[in-house]
Amino acid sequence: MAGSADATGTGRRSRLQAIEDGALRLLFSLLLIGTIVVLGADAWPGIDAARRAVPDVVPEWDRSPVPMPPATPGDQVRRYSPTGVPALPGDGPGALPGHAGPPGAEALQETMTFRRGTEGRASAVGRIDPGIASEFSAFLDSQGDELTTLVLHSPGGSVRDAIAMARALREKGIATEVPENGYCASSCPLVFAGGAARSVGDPAWLGVHQAYTAPDQEGSMADGIASGQEISADALALIVEMGVDGAAWVHAMRTPKDQLYVFTRDELAEYGWIATEEEVAAASVQQSVD
Repeated sequence: MAGSADATGTGRRSRLQAIEDGALRLLFSLLLIGTIVVLGADAWPGIDAARRAVPDVVPEWDRSPVPMPPATPGDQVRRYSPTGVPALPGDGPGALPGHAGPPGAEALQETMTFRRGTEGRASAVGRIDPGIASEFSAFLDSQGDELTTLVLHSPGGSVRDAIAMARALREKGIATEVPENGYCASSCPLVFAGGAARSVGDPAWLGVHQAYTAPDQEGSMADGIASGQEISADALALIVEMGVDGAAWVHAMRTPKDQLYVFTRDELAEYGWIATEEEVAAASVQQSVD
């Protein structure tokens, strides 16, 4: 009987110990969850501020491949996504200056990088993220007077940065090129316009659409519309200053931000996107006279 009582007491103590251990674990879990919630609440303003600090020039749109057949008259509007890879022949251009091989389709989803090749040629591949213009300026300065041509392959991005990059190119007299099977979309054509001479491979895709601002920035809808109009006006002024026919930007203003107006080969020549150094110089002189 005594042994049975001892066994019963031991069993009860074991059950009590188990209950106490479970209660302690539950309490610890609740404290841990509470700590995470508090820390998350404290950190969220910073996280949210960081998120809002990135303009909507690189939103998370559809990442699926974007069909991109060559443009023909009357069939020039394509779907656009800054994070979706355009379905280009051979996944895009071949080896570019500074690249050991083709950059690959995924390179368009990354922040723009600048690489020096041979014979005075360099490449700029990837998104034009906010602030990249300062990195580009530093890259140009590091090249001295040896750089003659910049090859572009980009889905675009920040219009302000693209305008600054275009002016930096023109100031240094550097030519621009979109390679065969290359892609220069959204704000990338603004950079391209800055070339002291401009050439486009065949086939290649050079396309534009409406400039826009981040929908979650502070301000009213009217403020957003006004800001978009201001950016579009600055882009128009830039291409005219660089010797491109301002009529080319009408297509941008008519094309929604999730679409892309791709210029045909004839339009590239007609609007002055393709131009020799002499033609660019003559257009610049004419613009200063006007």
